[in-house]
Amino acid sequence: MQLSRYTIDVELTATKRTGFHRYTYPLPATPGVVLDLQHRDKVLASGLKILGDREIEGYRFSTAWAKEQRLYFVIRFSRPFKEAVIESEWNFEQVLNDCRMAWISELEKVTVDGGNPDQRVVFYTALYHALLSPNLYMDVDGKYLGRDLQVHQADSFDYYTVFSLWDTYRALHPLLTILDQKRTNDFI
Repeated sequence: MQLSRYTIDVELTATKRTGFHRYTYPLPATPGVVLDLQHRDKVLASGLKILGDREIEGYRFSTAWAKEQRLYFVIRFSRPFKEAVIESEWNFEQVLNDCRMAWISELEKVTVDGGNPDQRVVFYTALYHALLSPNLYMDVDGKYLGRDLQVHQADSFDYYTVFSLWDTYRALHPLLTILDQKRTNDFI
């Protein structure tokens, strides 16, 4: 994808817990990134901490359709804030490939016979959208922030969030009981 206004190429991928962005700027260019912590819903608190010349960490607490939404993040740049030096701690291409393979594994759980190619694209696009949530909501060590705003430890299960049950209990969750019993048990 390209941000046409700035002719910046944008690539996105993800792991179970992390989103990755890669921006390629046209030459010659002075790269820049705007991090807007005030956009969208009502911000209760936010903050940034600069950790050296290639890393930022921060948080954003907000409220809207859900109370006390909490987001913590770390941003690592492949270049120092002022000049080019070292390549970044993650391999974007490997993360992208792992993400593709994870989605292929999920989508291959259902095999469609018949229909034309366009109909199969529509089906698998709908299945992809159906599987976007609930979202994993815990650190790799099993710790997560509960609704009581206390840190809890998940033992032998994954903790998820974003359950739009008023929208999903009729069709999505019955589908997931067929396609993914492990995650369904974790949801429960």
